[in-house]
Amino acid sequence: MEESEFGPKPEGWEVKTLQDVCDLINYGYTASSKQDPVGPKFLRITDIVLYMINWDTVPYCEIPKKNFEKYTLEEGDIVIARTGATTGYAKRLNKRHPKSVFASYLVRIRVNKDYDNYYIGLIVESDDYKRFIKSNIGGAAQPNANAKVLSSFPILIPPTNIQQSFKDIVRDIFDQREILQEANLVLRRTRDILLPKLISGRIDVDDLELNSAEIRELTWQFDGHYGR
Repeated sequence: MEESEFGPKPEGWEVKTLQDVCDLINYGYTASSKQDPVGPKFLRITDIVLYMINWDTVPYCEIPKKNFEKYTLEEGDIVIARTGATTGYAKRLNKRHPKSVFASYLVRIRVNKDYDNYYIGLIVESDDYKRFIKSNIGGAAQPNANAKVLSSFPILIPPTNIQQSFKDIVRDIFDQREILQEANLVLRRTRDILLPKLISGRIDVDDLELNSAEIRELTWQFDGHYGR
């Protein structure tokens, strides 16, 4: 261990700010959201606050082709809320997301290829990052943080070989988590389609051989787990 402005740190690790490790930091696109599929998905603050992004509930927006490339979201991009009670909340986008752009109350950062965006993404999604942002925007009635504040968070950067080892471990975990989250959304859609038909009697269950324990288990799976 050796001393640094960050406190004791492992020898060979560097102290940088979030801005130091990014190629791109920009504000989102200003538009009205639409429920009809008039264009790409339009990611907003409310869509990134929960533990996962439910793309089924993310609306759409109209955006000229000349602006789409500037605001389109790519794998590894990190979006951060810059206003409101959830200022500092963030999400890193993995692989399985629809064609989408991000709204103006979000800031998008794109990590330089020399740094592992899995590692940076986990840091920016952490409670430590939220606390840092909260402490740097004061107690205003309507909290607001600009890109400079959001990217000023100090980060300990390990050597390249450690970053690569970390990526090799977590990459498959991230992919599997995303697949399971997507499967949950499919199950939720299926439940929402079938349940009204079941209640109204349009689906005949007289021939199903289910005992009460199995019925309770199925109910728990849908309402207690997939319904979260």
